[in-house]
Amino acid sequence: MSARRLRLALLPALLLLLSGADSAAAVVQGSNDPSFWSDGLRIYTDPNLSLNLAGLVVAPDGRLVYLANGRDFDTVRILTWRAVGDSTQGSACAVSLPGGTGHDGFDLAFDGAGRLVVLARSLPSDQLFVARYLYPSCALDPTFGSHAGWAGIGPESGNELLLGDLVVDAAGRIVIAARLDHVAILFRLLPDGDPDPGFSGDGRASAPDHGFLRDVTGLAVSSDGRPVVLMSAAAAGDSSTFVFEVFDGAGGHVETLEVPFEVAGTQELARPAALTFGADGRLVAAGSLRVGHNLGDVWGVVAALRITASGGLALDPTFGGDGRVEYRLTGSSGTHSDLADVTVDDDGRVVLAGTWDMNQVGANNVAMLVMRLLPDGLRDPSFYPTALTSGIRLLQFDEGGVTTDYGSRIVLQGGRIVVGGELVVADGADLGLARLLARAVFSDGFESGNPATWSVVLNGP
Repeated sequence: MSARRLRLALLPALLLLLSGADSAAAVVQGSNDPSFWSDGLRIYTDPNLSLNLAGLVVAPDGRLVYLANGRDFDTVRILTWRAVGDSTQGSACAVSLPGGTGHDGFDLAFDGAGRLVVLARSLPSDQLFVARYLYPSCALDPTFGSHAGWAGIGPESGNELLLGDLVVDAAGRIVIAARLDHVAILFRLLPDGDPDPGFSGDGRASAPDHGFLRDVTGLAVSSDGRPVVLMSAAAAGDSSTFVFEVFDGAGGHVETLEVPFEVAGTQELARPAALTFGADGRLVAAGSLRVGHNLGDVWGVVAALRITASGGLALDPTFGGDGRVEYRLTGSSGTHSDLADVTVDDDGRVVLAGTWDMNQVGANNVAMLVMRLLPDGLRDPSFYPTALTSGIRLLQFDEGGVTTDYGSRIVLQGGRIVVGGELVVADGADLGLARLLARAVFSDGFESGNPATWSVVLNGP
């Protein structure tokens, strides 16, 4: 046998030997990622301020960037953003307008050129604005907006126009969702910060006034520029419905779709929280449903929809059988439980962040929650498998004393899951970030789901 044929004959055995040499998983999916600040956790504190996480994104350089509100019993309001690496961090960058004595942040995103866009409000003027920064610098982008770095939003004050989310679409336009009275409002700015005349003529579009909508809780924009707004209904104690306002790419209102959830209870109150498009075009909404006489029995609820040929929305029957799933989060009086944010990974799995109330008085009984669902809506048994909560990871930062850890934001960073939120202690709140492994890691360092690369050199005839 020639040397070439001998090597080819031995190749299958060699591959089998290498693949089975160390097949035991050392770390399961959903475990803390030790490459992030050595233990997968990072806490930010301010001795003078109570902190609130207003936004969390992944920068083009791979770092995390968070937006934080800092308050001292509402007498001081400081807004900052900061980039966070695996073991290093950037300086806190202040968000402020000339003449403003305080600022509230709502959301942030990166545009296609790597610039950071922040949605905020300036006090005491109540001026709503978008600012753009030359990331990683703290400097404003002087080419953006009519004020050398920022652009105002609408003539209404921040007390009238209640802001929701911000999205930078595939064309670099900035889309903002808000509520005025009972009406969902959308703004779209061109990449230079001016109102987009191609969006309802003046860059502002409205849904019909139904007289019953309460809050804008989510915004998503399809790859072809169609915005969808998620809202809650106002009938407290008797509404199990998520409300979707669907627009076309020119700002025209297409339809209002109401999606009810069915969980037995004497009263029902839906609390929609977040909305996102997956890479396959499927729209996923998440939130919670409170049922029972005291609305204390909490279910996490998720809906999956697709844009129809007519531009509207329809529930996707491949998800949960009818486009909806419900998972109980807690027993009675679990007042803190909810789902707060959602994203979809490259495999179509739905990843959710929220809060789990274990209803244990006098203990650290409230934890951050990460839940992962398969594309069909079933809880993923490979994600942090345990006897009781497979598909769910509960996180407690244990700062000492009784703490309440709220999960409010979730992003995917280089194949990892990052959840962030507030760690509430007796004298205020700190920020917590946790990075989890999204795939099993074997003791040789190989991650399941990542392609192996083999190189075989054949020499000789």
